Amino acid sequence: MEELQTGEHWKLLAVACGYCTRSSERQFRAHFGGPSEAIASLWSDMQAHCTPFPHLWKPQHLLQMLFFLKSPQTSWEVLLSRFNVGDQRTFKKYLWQSLDFVLHSLPEVMDFNFDGRKLIVQQINFDDRFDSWNSLQPSSVIDTFPARIEQPHLEPWRYWSTHYHMYCVKYEVICSFGNTARIVWLAGPFCGNANDDTITKESTVRDRMKPGERVLADKQYKNSPEKWICPVSGRRFDLPDDILEWNADVYSARQDVERLISRIKIAKLFESRWRLSLELHARCVHVWAKLTNLFLRFESLG
Repeated sequence: MEELQTGEHWKLLAVACGYCTRSSERQFRAHFGGPSEAIASLWSDMQAHCTPFPHLWKPQHLLQMLFFLKSPQTSWEVLLSRFNVGDQRTFKKYLWQSLDFVLHSLPEVMDFNFDGRKLIVQQINFDDRFDSWNSLQPSSVIDTFPARIEQPHLEPWRYWSTHYHMYCVKYEVICSFGNTARIVWLAGPFCGNANDDTITKESTVRDRMKPGERVLADKQYKNSPEKWICPVSGRRFDLPDDILEWNADVYSARQDVERLISRIKIAKLFESRWRLSLELHARCVHVWAKLTNLFLRFESLG
């Protein structure tokens, strides 16, 4: 396994395993969601933090995990046939192992219980928001995004979002400014009926902010102006020119978080209705967020 140190090696492995038909960078990205050189770098990190690997775990299982994250809506029959795996139980076993390896090979992750649910808060690292940005107002950009799920059997009303008109869970994300813009905070999942500002109290991000710090946000956070910098609500024709200019500046600055969220959504974990456990979904989302930061080291956000 020591020979898998370059992106070219990983492209050849994908072809040898029958996962790709040719060793092109474009096809590798289409199947596994990121540049081959980034996967080679990830492999080096995994070797440093996760050795010795469990018996029978192989680099092919990492590619299988990446494919699952990129296209989770693929049927089990297609997945098992494509990767020559005997049954769902075996596939899920190696999927969980691969997710855990990646999660703990890259920056810190913390698990704790909230309201009887397992909540993952991934810091990735929250202090990184000041790496190339020195302002406290704003220090970063916050937003939440939904993930569609099947209607739960227990307390379905907690997961129904009147804003998105679907059953979903939400994730809170904070992105940094500057030349090294990346995800510095990710928390969730939260129930779909939760207000964005309320989620910030559950995720404890407020407690981690510095005195006097304010974060750029959208109108959903307007109830806590001491923490969030929000655009002014109102009809466009009723607002004075200076307020319209202020709103335009806020929306323009928020494009960083929108572009980063679009990078996360490349994984398609949010397009189709999720039918597996929420614990697995949370693990997949948090792993993909870390991979997104890794991919940004090899390709710019713009």
